[in-house]
Amino acid sequence: MPDGGAAIGWIARKLRDPYNVMPLCLLILVLADFQQNGGLPSLGSVAIITASSVAADSILAYVRLKRKLVSVTALISGLIVSLVMSPQSPLPFLVLVPALAQLSKHLIRADNSPVFNPATLSMFLVFVATGYRGEAWWGNTNVALALLLGLFVSYSIRRLYASFAFVASLAALALLASLISAQPAAGALALALSQAFFAFFMVVEPRTSPQAGYPWQLAYGFTVALVLFAGNALGGALFPFPVFEALLAGNLVTLLSRLSKKS
Repeated sequence: MPDGGAAIGWIARKLRDPYNVMPLCLLILVLADFQQNGGLPSLGSVAIITASSVAADSILAYVRLKRKLVSVTALISGLIVSLVMSPQSPLPFLVLVPALAQLSKHLIRADNSPVFNPATLSMFLVFVATGYRGEAWWGNTNVALALLLGLFVSYSIRRLYASFAFVASLAALALLASLISAQPAAGALALALSQAFFAFFMVVEPRTSPQAGYPWQLAYGFTVALVLFAGNALGGALFPFPVFEALLAGNLVTLLSRLSKKS
């Protein structure tokens, strides 16, 4: 039987793996926030979404790779969708969105990685195609907890530059806009912090955010903030879902970072 020191060492090694840290922190958010977002039925929606995500990924992995596996990345994707979509969403959306996310992960790839954040791309496509606005963002119910856990996630997977670049850029753009329009500037930092779940969980998704050094992470974070700010300012048909479009634009920066390593 391993002693206490060995057990602590085993836990520490596991927590250094981002694919263990992230789902654990997402599950903590689910358990902390579900009572304020519909109670037990919310846990039912989480179970449906994550089961659909994991099942679809397992089927697609077998078709594409001829391997039987249960992927932690599919669990992460399912939990992210769960914490963004309204728990009261109709059942077809709870099943379709995570399944489509896994399909995009297997089909839209470059350099052996998905090009776009699967959860984000799926929600964007389904919501645009159907006109359903199923966003609830209940992962951000407790901003302080989302920020605390998110900082741990970003640090663990070495994406703090990306998160901080996004938050700082969004706050700076909001502050600049408030100064130009002679409006009170107090809300600039509040706006940035209100995106804690997005900034420290979705922006830093390991497979679709830059793994390269900090210049690419800074460019990535700034791009996401710029598109989000422009989308909120312009809205309309061009930016029906600014948060999703901002992250998808940032994913293109990640793709450029990969291509630059090959050139």
